Amino acid sequence: MNTRTMYVLSFAVYLVFVIALIATLCFFDLEEDSKLMAMYVLSSGLMVCTLILAVVFMRSNASDRYRELYMEQDKDWEKKN
Repeated sequence: MNTRTMYVLSFAVYLVFVIALIATLCFFDLEEDSKLMAMYVLSSGLMVCTLILAVVFMRSNASDRYRELYMEQDKDWEKKN
């Protein structure tokens, strides 16, 4: 997945959760217990999405792993010559 697409996707997810939290606080006249439960569910969902996006962003792609494994060996080989 393209990095720019990942940034747009993560921004959209955060925006949806923040708008839902603000709407829960301001516009819905729920009971206090219902409002707290809605805020708890939304904030937990935001945290789970943050963790998932962190894993997606921090994983290395195959070319980075290849470069890490084999390019270092090539540099060592060049030093020996």
